[in-house]
Amino acid sequence: MKTTTTIKALTLFQLLRRCMWCCGLLVVFALSAERSQATIIFDNRNGVFNGLLAPSTTSWLAARFCLGPQPYSLDDVTFLLSNGGAQRPYVSTVRLQLYSYNPANTRPVASTGPMLILSRLTNPITLNPPDGFVPVTWVPAAPFTLAPNTCYWFVLSVDSGDPVYVTVSETRPTGDAGGFGWDLSSNGGATWGAPDLFHNLKMLVHGTAIPIPLRVADGTTAIPGGTGNFTTLRGASLSGSTVAFFGAGSGGQQGIYRAGISGPALKVVDLNTAIPGGTGNFTAFIPQEPTIPVDPLAPAIHGASVAFFGAGSGGQQGIYVSIPSDPIIPPNPIRIADAATAIPGGSGNFTSFGNVSISATDVAFLGLGANGQQGIYGLTGGSLVKVVDL
Repeated sequence: MKTTTTIKALTLFQLLRRCMWCCGLLVVFALSAERSQATIIFDNRNGVFNGLLAPSTTSWLAARFCLGPQPYSLDDVTFLLSNGGAQRPYVSTVRLQLYSYNPANTRPVASTGPMLILSRLTNPITLNPPDGFVPVTWVPAAPFTLAPNTCYWFVLSVDSGDPVYVTVSETRPTGDAGGFGWDLSSNGGATWGAPDLFHNLKMLVHGTAIPIPLRVADGTTAIPGGTGNFTTLRGASLSGSTVAFFGAGSGGQQGIYRAGISGPALKVVDLNTAIPGGTGNFTAFIPQEPTIPVDPLAPAIHGASVAFFGAGSGGQQGIYVSIPSDPIIPPNPIRIADAATAIPGGSGNFTSFGNVSISATDVAFLGLGANGQQGIYGLTGGSLVKVVDL
């Protein structure tokens, strides 16, 4: 019977999320951001011609690039290869590795580990006389993150067959990466000479920017309307550039707060806030017996409006919303439903509550009642209605 109840609760939770999408609402449980599309990190393919270099089985060539503060997931790298103008096809098994960078002497250090595999071509590759420079592309066999403020070397070599030729250019690359150069190892990567940091091998590198976390609040943030700094932060949800979250501090302080990417944290409600339609002040913003196996703390936010779970003495609990008319001064919260509210389409009153969501016009939540009643309910058009139940 316990297993059945859990399955039903999970199903309702999934329905809540699906319903919220349909109604223009979304339950948010963590601050997150989607990755952007692949972008050019480094590109000097159209640079001036400053000669040719020929990697082979013993002569390894390295091309340097350096990132700024933006981290990337490596997508692919392309070199322009040729047979150096020979009158016959060159057949070569080529290899590309990604090496770390020694800031002390700027030389390649050692392979960073990711395996780079050919894309659209297979080894051995054939470079024919009339083809000129052929774009040869490698992709990482597994996801690899290029760290911010870090330099790397792509190391090109030939495992077997003929040498290949790559163009050297002094033209600075376009793209997010700066800092270029090339280096040569004449003993298969065992040692490296002094690098040339004024030219680079012609190449193209694509990456996908990884979102950079921005601090909204942490243990150094003062509790608005309270004493000292936050000691616990949980259950963040996001609307635009504003985050709502549960926060706690020393001496039993706790509350619901909101903050933008820029600007101070603001109190939405805390233990000094009177319970609307109830008795006394809030005593907690954490359900004592979570009804579904997820973090039940997350408030919901739309614009500056925040919906949240709150509890008080004597078994009081409910879903409430704060709708500020002033961007800084927190208003008194409004009751959406509590333990004295009749279950729409059900029997008796609500006995407990789960996750909540909010849009510009509506508030929805997971509500439970006696005898296994549970469903999704919403305040829309000023009326509390059943969306779906068991």
